Amino acid sequence: MDKILKSILKREKPTPADGERLDRVATELINRTNAACSKLGVEAKAMLVGSAARNT
Repeated sequence: MDKILKSILKREKPTPADGERLDRVATELINRTNAACSKLGVEAKAMLVGSAARNT
């Protein structure tokens, strides 16, 4: 089983370019969301969480 999981991880692990794109898109979405909240008077702050935030 361990061999299978390692094989899958090797194939499915995001490339550095994928990570950079994710960072750019996430930053843009967070900025837009925070701007919309401010404009609407909503007390909220968007943030990146989960595996994307941990780079896992």
